[in-house]
Amino acid sequence: MEHISKEWLEFLRQQYPKGSRIRLREMGSDDPQPIQPGSMGTLEHIDDIGTFHVKWDDGRGLGLVIGQDSFTVLPPQTHELKTHKISGGDSAEEERFAPKLAEGLPELCFSTLLTSGDLICIKRGETGYYPSEWDTGDKEWNVELADELNERLGVTMWQRKAMEVGSMCGWDVPGADPAQYLENDDHQIGGMELG
Repeated sequence: MEHISKEWLEFLRQQYPKGSRIRLREMGSDDPQPIQPGSMGTLEHIDDIGTFHVKWDDGRGLGLVIGQDSFTVLPPQTHELKTHKISGGDSAEEERFAPKLAEGLPELCFSTLLTSGDLICIKRGETGYYPSEWDTGDKEWNVELADELNERLGVTMWQRKAMEVGSMCGWDVPGADPAQYLENDDHQIGGMELG
């Protein structure tokens, strides 16, 4: 197991609090009774070496290791918001919903700015980006670092692409849905679209 920095550990614990839902993609360990891909569980805690301790819906408890196991931390459920509008003495109820986010978007991901190569952090549902404190000042290193950080977080290239589009164009556009890229990827070979 690689040493995990105190800063990285604090970052993980802030982003993925107790109670976060986890979906397993694949276990990389040699467990004789592995958890099945697609299984769901609830995060109990992240220990001092960065293991995600999960209570699985089937009752088992088993930890996941970033870089060894492949899993996704699911976004929280959107909540219905109700607002009341009073006009001319009549009250009319207007229901509004929180912005609909595509399934499968991570809480956050890392990317780089095309123009400067700066390392940035994109948060799900938010417009724009945040400069990363881990920026190296070197464009090529930042690209590698963004890839490594996303891999540790279990973020795929399609999720990253959707997060980039959502943060710039809005979270309700087709490009902010990672499934759109997967559908299009099935019909392309070497940049050529298959009919």
